[in-house]
Amino acid sequence: MKSVIAEMLREKMGRDHLSARQTAKLTSISHGTIDRILAGEQLDIDTLVKLCAWLEVSPASALGDLGEGKDALASSIAAVIEAEPTLAETFFNAISDVKNGKLLPGDIRDIVAYAAYRITQRKNDRSTNSLSEGSGRED
Repeated sequence: MKSVIAEMLREKMGRDHLSARQTAKLTSISHGTIDRILAGEQLDIDTLVKLCAWLEVSPASALGDLGEGKDALASSIAAVIEAEPTLAETFFNAISDVKNGKLLPGDIRDIVAYAAYRITQRKNDRSTNSLSEGSGRED
């Protein structure tokens, strides 16, 4: 079962182009421990606190798992929103607008559908770029 904290760590390392050793220096956590976290192994409380401080998330949101079901989905969404402050504000405003009747639930579905479309497009673009880079072709 994948852990939320491992996925958050993997995402930040990828986004910032960091190796395990570079991440270790930035977090004051050994690179071996970083590797074990990425592999899904358990971590101690001190490591959790250090890592959460570096990721700028609360330990509670980082302790979820990426299993299946509503609880896992809610934990994953909460962790992503907490890691991206602008998303938190945007979601808060959208929920408030739905509650106040300024935005319809169907509008939220449309926004999510568009986001899903863009995510698929990005994945396809990255796959295409990876394939062309691997073939030695210049685009």
